[in-house]
Amino acid sequence: MKSSQIRQDTKTWKAQVWFSFGAAITVCASGLARLPGADLDHAFMVMGYIFCLCSVFALAKTLRDAHEADLRETPQPQPAQQP
Repeated sequence: MKSSQIRQDTKTWKAQVWFSFGAAITVCASGLARLPGADLDHAFMVMGYIFCLCSVFALAKTLRDAHEADLRETPQPQPAQQP
């Protein structure tokens, strides 16, 4: 019988994900710092970015949970019995 293996993310993949996240936050923060306008305009844009960031995390968690639920509900093939 073949044992199923759970795939783990590599260290390189995790580093790339965190690097791209940090780069996106840095670019957005520097853009907000250089944004012309009043402080109220800056506050509104910061709130918008935070809302988008929280929405992305919520969506990713929802999709992950739905995918894991599909995997649990999928029946596993039974090994063939030998006579």
